[in-house]
Amino acid sequence: MFSVGLGRIAALGFRLVITAPAESRTFARGLRRFPERRVDPVAPASWDEAYRQFRGGGDLPLDRGSWRILAVDPEGGVAGAITARFFCGEVVRSYVHAYSLLEGSGPVFRDECELAIAETFAGAVRENRTAAEISHWTVADGRHAVLVAATLGRAMEALSAAFDAPVGVVAANHRRREVGRLLRLGGVPLGRAGKFSLPPFPHHPSGAWFRLMLIDAEAFRGRLRAAAIADLARLRTHCPIFSAA
Repeated sequence: MFSVGLGRIAALGFRLVITAPAESRTFARGLRRFPERRVDPVAPASWDEAYRQFRGGGDLPLDRGSWRILAVDPEGGVAGAITARFFCGEVVRSYVHAYSLLEGSGPVFRDECELAIAETFAGAVRENRTAAEISHWTVADGRHAVLVAATLGRAMEALSAAFDAPVGVVAANHRRREVGRLLRLGGVPLGRAGKFSLPPFPHHPSGAWFRLMLIDAEAFRGRLRAAAIADLARLRTHCPIFSAA
């Protein structure tokens, strides 16, 4: 399905571009998994600016640690994006977006959420798996929005196949039906060590209602592991990866 999506968006004049984390110390092990990336200090900066214009905001602390997949329209503008952090080792708090979303929550609920995230990531590190977070998936309105969104999602699945059995946390927006979509695909609500699931919470600055979800790549892919590896090969071939280091 990823190859079909790539072909369909290409026929419409769209393409996918990937930018690697700029923070080369914390994410060095992840960067080394992509020796074919194009090391160029200029190109990533131009795509960063294009992404900022699309998102309509300034830089975020997590940006320097993000793998970013951009859907580029026929005019060269960004028409959609999805980002992720893959921690091949220590998880650095400042690069986890969910913590910033929880800042306006009550202290008891915030503590429970932060403990659940920390437990999940610690378990991944203990099992030599990759702790990950996916965020900021957005597509511009238009005739091709559904196709672009689906292709971006499959591209992120392909990218994640380069890492060791990722265990990911996602803050899904109820009002955009993201929670239901992730549940259908194998995601589960995040909880405290399997004891209970954390309820949705409001994010007052944006007006969104988020729910923390757990995405276990091995369970998520199930029998599609071979397809994920094939999709990663397609990603490497068809989607240029730009890196500042």
